[in-house]
Amino acid sequence: MAEAEVDYIEILEGLIFLDPSNLIGQTDVLRSEITRKKALLKKHNPKMEKPHRIEKVADELGRKDEHKSLFKLFSKLLHPTSYLVNSSLEKTQNQEIRNMLVIHIQLYAWDIVDNIRQVIGLPQT
Repeated sequence: MAEAEVDYIEILEGLIFLDPSNLIGQTDVLRSEITRKKALLKKHNPKMEKPHRIEKVADELGRKDEHKSLFKLFSKLLHPTSYLVNSSLEKTQNQEIRNMLVIHIQLYAWDIVDNIRQVIGLPQT
């Protein structure tokens, strides 16, 4: 939760940088919200831990190769990368690559559902 609040503060700071001259007149509102969020973080002093590195988790689970190959593919499609910004629509909207993404999303979703089923003790159907 603390990390989400820090991210939110960074988003607000980014919005301020988009309008450095305060032409829209919202800089004071944004700065006030940033100050309020920082005060809440200071008041509650949450423990800010670095998140687990996904590649380390994948390695521990014996899925290092799967992570390495799929991460390179999917991260280029899901984040605003140079590939998405500067490539043609034919490349970025490639149906085969999109299908691979959709298939893996379905596989991972089924895996999550199955893990939940096992944890709560439902029988396999």
